[in-house]
Amino acid sequence: MSSRKATPILLDNYTLQGAYCFLQEGKRAQLYEECLSHLVESLVIYDQIIVPDDVLLRNSACQHVAQQFSGIIVGKAMRETPDLHHHMIEMGVVEDFRPFLERRNPFRRFETSAAYDIERAGRDPSLSPPGWMGKDERPLTFAERHTYYSWYCIRLAAALGLNYAPNPTRVGLLRNREFRALKPFPNFQRDILDYFEKVRKRHADSVSRVFRSLRKPLDLPMVYNYINSKALESTGIIAETLRLRNSVEAAAFRTLCAELEEASQNGDAAQVDKIREQIKELDDRWSESLARPKTTKTWSISLWTFGTDFETPWYKLQAVDQKPHFVFLHSLLSSP
Repeated sequence: MSSRKATPILLDNYTLQGAYCFLQEGKRAQLYEECLSHLVESLVIYDQIIVPDDVLLRNSACQHVAQQFSGIIVGKAMRETPDLHHHMIEMGVVEDFRPFLERRNPFRRFETSAAYDIERAGRDPSLSPPGWMGKDERPLTFAERHTYYSWYCIRLAAALGLNYAPNPTRVGLLRNREFRALKPFPNFQRDILDYFEKVRKRHADSVSRVFRSLRKPLDLPMVYNYINSKALESTGIIAETLRLRNSVEAAAFRTLCAELEEASQNGDAAQVDKIREQIKELDDRWSESLARPKTTKTWSISLWTFGTDFETPWYKLQAVDQKPHFVFLHSLLSSP
């Protein structure tokens, strides 16, 4: 296989801490599992996970999660400026965003015990509580803290030439044009998964229109749903994540996305269109049925004077179906 440039993604410490709460502390609020799902998906579809490097130095929960995926989760910082992520919040930035938060606070629904609990996970208990700014200063609110940290992560991602995939509490903030001024880089992994999430939903809706008793909610994203269906219990999630990540099919999917990125950067519209047409072809086929078309094949066995014929299922895979990156997508789509 020819060498290619790795495709990393920037995650934040909150994602790792939420996953730690679910995996190591057995906490089961929805927000914990959403953080775990976000981490698992990123580990499978990207080559490497980057986090602000101070969290791997100072937070034991982040350190533990990174150790489970050694060499995959690494820390980096903006070398040309101080790393302000945890210890030196720039109050001028917070002040700038306070009017925005007063008008529309996207963190309001995360004022929960689970959200605060994730912030404390792995934090040295001898430190001041999150948001504490000094004896004579009012503490920063959850919204103010996470708005600042989002601002930092966006700029760290831009400095490193990466996309930032925010934890579930920050998604609403980063969708707001008033907050996010920086243009993101192409993210073909996310584009393709989002596309087939819609294929998955259309198929489920089609089935339930005919068989209402088979209606099932699609609560879990495709990658995490697949991992969850394979792991017998939560202790198996890490092993299943690594198994899927290291599979030929998942590696081929990551390579496909890297090739798309290279073609896009080089202005190779023909290559982008070729892959787009293949994706649309799979969309058309899998929207009707997630099962691969198959028939039977007759086999003949002869042993001396005795002979017999028997039939087995025989998949009629078209060329595009046999490509491992599309086998990867098929496995995610057809997972129970």
